[in-house]
Amino acid sequence: MSTPPLNDEEKLLALLNEVHRFPMVYDVRVICVTETAAWLADRLLAETGLSFTEPPKQRVSGGGKYVSVQMQLQVQVPDDVVRTYRIIRTFEGVKTFF
Repeated sequence: MSTPPLNDEEKLLALLNEVHRFPMVYDVRVICVTETAAWLADRLLAETGLSFTEPPKQRVSGGGKYVSVQMQLQVQVPDDVVRTYRIIRTFEGVKTFF
């Protein structure tokens, strides 16, 4: 009997466990529309229960339509990272994240 294929979250958990040592500071970057950048960091903290190790940094695109938000989160376990990405995915106005 073969092992079922891993889904994306299982692959990410395996990679995080392989590459990183927890607890750690994890860098998350989000590209979003300008309106979303105004509330993104506060809402992320409220929904994850995590904390920033320093204030988020924002950089506005040349045209002013998009903002890159860089956040450094204190995470305890790999699942904190997966949960953070799962929550970001639900935010309206987010174009991409990594």
